[in-house]
Amino acid sequence: MYVEGSYFGDSDVLADKYNEGRDGTAVVDSESVIYIITRVDLLKVLRNFKTTYSKEMHTIAKERFLHHRAAIDELKLQNQHIKKKLIKNYKFMIQQSGLKGKEFDR
Repeated sequence: MYVEGSYFGDSDVLADKYNEGRDGTAVVDSESVIYIITRVDLLKVLRNFKTTYSKEMHTIAKERFLHHRAAIDELKLQNQHIKKKLIKNYKFMIQQSGLKGKEFDR
């Protein structure tokens, strides 16, 4: 959750070495003012602050990126487990019904 003065999108711009694209969506629950800066412009600005803000923003972006990747990997793993359970249940239902795969789908 972000609060007044927060920023987001940094992990996509500063930590995504392979430019895989966005990994999230921002949703607001109250009136907000959103400022947009392009990747190119942000990198130009940060060049002027290499030892201060730039370093801090890169560190935070990397932490967020790794956290996002771990969360995505966890969801993928959960999805695989659910898929395996569904397939197992489907096969069990076919066995119990005495029907073959395509007959059961009808």
